Amino acid sequence: MNQNTQCSTTAASQDAGKRAWIYIRIPHNHEPRFDSLEKDLRAYAGEQEFSLMGFSIDFNSRNGGRGMAQMLQAAKEDAFDVLLIRSLDQLNTTLLMSLDIMTCLDNQGIQIWSPGRGRYDVKKMSAAYDLDKYLDDLEDRRYARELRECYMGDCEPGDYDDDDYGDDYHPEAWETAMIRDAERW
Repeated sequence: MNQNTQCSTTAASQDAGKRAWIYIRIPHNHEPRFDSLEKDLRAYAGEQEFSLMGFSIDFNSRNGGRGMAQMLQAAKEDAFDVLLIRSLDQLNTTLLMSLDIMTCLDNQGIQIWSPGRGRYDVKKMSAAYDLDKYLDDLEDRRYARELRECYMGDCEPGDYDDDDYGDDYHPEAWETAMIRDAERW
C-alpha cells in the first residue's frame, strides 16, 4: 500500500462515526432535483460513515432562512461535527457571507464537506481569497459609487448656493466680469 492510499484510509477512518447535518437551500419552490440532492447527500453521509443527526432546508430563499437558523442553532448546541452541503452556494449567494458562515462553523470545530469535493479547508480558502483586499476593493467601489451618484444627475441648484462655511456664495468682482464676458460669446 503506498503512502497516499494509507493517508486517505487513515483520514477516512478518523472521520468515520462523526455526526453529520445536511443543509440544502433551494431558491425556488419544490423542484424534482431536491429529492435527488437529498438522496445524494444521504448516500454521501453513508459512504463516509457519518451518522446523520439532522436535516434542514430553505425554500425560496437567497441567503438562508429558518433552515439556516435551525442548522446554526444545532451547531451552537454542538449537535453535529460535519455539515454536508452540495456546494458553497448552498450557504449563501455571496462568497463573503459563505466564508463568514464557514468561519463561524470552523471556529466551533465543525467541518464542511460536499460530495465530489470532500472537506473544505476554511483557513486555506480565507487566505487564498485575501479577504482584507476584497473588503478594501469593495469599500473603494462603494465610495466611488457614492461619488458618482452625487455628481451624476441628482444635484440641485441649492447644492451650489453656499460656500464651504455655509454662507451664501458672493462672487468676487473678477468672477462677475468673467461671467459677463462669457455671456457675450
